Amino acid sequence: MKRKKKLVTKFVVATTLFTAGSLVVPAVGTLSAYAATTGPVADNTSPRSITLWKYEVKDLSELGDRGDGEMDDTVTKTPLAGIKFRIQRVTAIGNAALTNPLDQKEGTDYTIDNIFTAQTVTTGADGSVKANLGSGNAADGIYLVTELEDDRGVSPAVAKPADPFFVQVPQTDRDDLGSLIYDVVVQPKNIMESLLEPDKTVEEGKGFSNKAGNHFTWEANATLPSGLYQIAAKDMVITPVYDKDGNQVADIPVSAGDEIYADYYTIRDTLNEKILLDGLTVNTKTDSSDWVALEFGTDYTVLD
Repeated sequence: MKRKKKLVTKFVVATTLFTAGSLVVPAVGTLSAYAATTGPVADNTSPRSITLWKYEVKDLSELGDRGDGEMDDTVTKTPLAGIKFRIQRVTAIGNAALTNPLDQKEGTDYTIDNIFTAQTVTTGADGSVKANLGSGNAADGIYLVTELEDDRGVSPAVAKPADPFFVQVPQTDRDDLGSLIYDVVVQPKNIMESLLEPDKTVEEGKGFSNKAGNHFTWEANATLPSGLYQIAAKDMVITPVYDKDGNQVADIPVSAGDEIYADYYTIRDTLNEKILLDGLTVNTKTDSSDWVALEFGTDYTVLD
């Protein structure tokens, strides 16, 4: 859609004798990431752990900054239970700085440390889970935390797992540089699957009967996610990215201040093949604006 700076919040289709087809207007990728930090010399007795708190958000603008290893009590998002994470310890190859698994790759920048037995942990009802890594210096190191696909079978589902991230255990306490954090807290967030559920009516009603050859009007109204357009608050990488045909394409690096906007949004409705298209209009509006008609071929297309 060419109107990149307009945040679309509502969508409506009005048509007569609509065929089975797809209306294409904008979709967006997501990202969240954390980087590892380093700290002073650790003791050889304290237990080491990573505590994960999982929350849901509506769009990229709510992801926030990465944490500092301690609990952020200001986070008030809805907790997510039943989310699984895989935790592996890694060893840097050479002088590789392990800060972001999207940039550093296994086999090139790091290897999996098989001395540590990988763990899979699941968040509880409060959205949290603690992974106990062991005690003393033997448990120290850099850990790769990977969120697994949402297999809860509930709706709405997680639209995309949070990006993997490295965690240094222990970490320096940023409020007291002479102290270490042995239970490192990470609070990743997920953008949830958008359940638009268009409200479809025919001749302004839910039930409708018509005779062959007669014209009728079909209309759908849906509220769109609020994150279809925003300004990046920090440098990031959008991954995965899909084209309009659903094929995964190259990741997109984004710098702070860049526009992030949807390229496509698709509505599909399968109707009787005997229904013939007679005309179609598409309109958008925000809560405070009037309806604006979009231009066929410029703002939207119809696919058979």
